[in-house]
Amino acid sequence: MTKTAQPQPFKFRNGYRAQVTNPTTKKRETKDFSTRREAQLWIHERLHALATLSKGRLGGPEMCTLAEFLIEYAHSNILANAGYVQELNRVSCYLEAAGLKRIKAVKIGEVVRIEEQEEVSEKMAEYLKKARESIEPVWELRAELASKLCSELTRDDFAQLQSTMALCGNSPSTIQKEIALIRAAFNEAIANWGWTAFKNPTTGFTLGKSKVVIPKYEIEQVADLVVKAKEHSNSHIAPVIELALETLVRKGQLVSLRWSDIDFANSCCTVRIKKSARAGGETTTIPLTRHAVGVLRSVHAQNPDSNLVFEGLTAEMLDNAFESLREKVGLTALRFHDLRHIGATLCARANMSAHQLRLMLGHKTLNMALVYVNLAAQDVKNFLDGHMGGAVFNLERTYAA
Repeated sequence: MTKTAQPQPFKFRNGYRAQVTNPTTKKRETKDFSTRREAQLWIHERLHALATLSKGRLGGPEMCTLAEFLIEYAHSNILANAGYVQELNRVSCYLEAAGLKRIKAVKIGEVVRIEEQEEVSEKMAEYLKKARESIEPVWELRAELASKLCSELTRDDFAQLQSTMALCGNSPSTIQKEIALIRAAFNEAIANWGWTAFKNPTTGFTLGKSKVVIPKYEIEQVADLVVKAKEHSNSHIAPVIELALETLVRKGQLVSLRWSDIDFANSCCTVRIKKSARAGGETTTIPLTRHAVGVLRSVHAQNPDSNLVFEGLTAEMLDNAFESLREKVGLTALRFHDLRHIGATLCARANMSAHQLRLMLGHKTLNMALVYVNLAAQDVKNFLDGHMGGAVFNLERTYAA
């Protein structure tokens, strides 16, 4: 097989001109130099770079492991996704299994970027250790997959991952989210990274569906949590919890709430929608109940000159306080985000319509609002069956009385 000769520079004006052709775009690149040697070096470097580029990003699937691939995907794509925090955690499982550092999203001002995670706290390290021990076969398989070149991964590898996770007790939803992340990453590489000849190894088998799990807690249990929160040394904890229940606003949105976002005259507040770390200034307006307005006025009276509603309160501080409170009232499985679910359920039980609930939740579609409305309807049916003998009007029961 004849080897193609490298193009040579030629004399042009008072120097030398170098030209190479991009094998992908077929366009010619030109650059002028004062000496022939400089022109030859540029041709050599550009041909090498273009040859690497033609194989795709990272040199193609033959040149990078799954761990290296997931790091690249995290940096280039994950921050644009709604659940970027959870997706970074999933990627970190493969990095940690391969002996690499975990990664996390770090916010500096209004900019979010990905950094390697330094040593985690002792408490978090213990949690990760227990989580790993409970599904050790899954971690061993992740380590094996993370160290493989992407070109060596097969459908059977991910079918084995799916079955191993199921045997270790992972829910269909957890399995679906993990493999769906890798499937989406490979699809992105095929579509936009130049991996056109690569066949996605996660296709060819069906994933379970991700289910929405709505926590069920008695209102008395939640009331106990609020009472304990009022006793906390940080005066911000109780009002944050109350507002989470009253407004259905997420933790990050509450912590970053400014007084300029609050409209006391019209009983509403403006909330920034953070569908991704790179989202722009999209906002939504949430109505405030009389109780929510009262809570906010009380907080403002304590800090009238502050910019943020909860000045000095970070998400980490709130997490630590909430974890302590939930243990005190025996709700160890309760997450702060569950307060949003509980509040939405209470709204639905109070006959709030799906359209009204959608506005409260800040969603663009009715899908999630209908979940709560349907749950409320089931509560009514259960009451009718359990407390009214399955009928509102029962002729036999009437005469028997």
